[in-house]
Amino acid sequence: MMKKLLPLFILITFLSMSFTLRAQQVIEYGVMTGLNIANLSGKDVPSNATSKAGLLLGFAFQYYFTPIFSIEPEVLYSMRGATTFGSFKTEVITLNYIEFPVLAKYNFHLSPKEPVYANLFVGPSIALNVGAKDKINDNGYISTVDLRNSTKALDYGLVIGAGMDFDMNTSIFSVGTRYTFGLSSMNKAYVNRIWRNGVFAITIGYSFK
Repeated sequence: MMKKLLPLFILITFLSMSFTLRAQQVIEYGVMTGLNIANLSGKDVPSNATSKAGLLLGFAFQYYFTPIFSIEPEVLYSMRGATTFGSFKTEVITLNYIEFPVLAKYNFHLSPKEPVYANLFVGPSIALNVGAKDKINDNGYISTVDLRNSTKALDYGLVIGAGMDFDMNTSIFSVGTRYTFGLSSMNKAYVNRIWRNGVFAITIGYSFK
């Protein structure tokens, strides 16, 4: 009798475990915004290049496989570039991208008594160039150069960061910081000129369960 019931017991146990895991899976979606501090690095980058501030804005979707591990695809509008200063000449290089990061996140509870969680994340990113220009102030004479034909259509990167989530039952308020390392040169006009994007960002977000 026990031998006949054993397969049924195993099946029930397996299904119970499956439903338990399924109950732990949570989907969250929301909006995020932030401040980019961008610069360029690599070969033949102007020595007087400094950082440029820009907007970060978009949507995030997070899927929890377990309470501690989740995947977060994002769609972001990201303003990058750099600023160069000379004695009589200033240039502001503005590079606008639609960015698609896919982040693997490790989440952990900071305090059993408080609904506050921290997370660490890393993942690849691909960005579509939707605008590029160089605004030049040459001793008071201002001109703008279109850089779309001089910059590549796609930019590849690696995102690393950390954040905190404040659980408010049906919604979550988030703060975070991240750095996006450019893995490819955004310059296509000159083969020997390797310019990579580097972006430090501070973000806030609001999502729903």
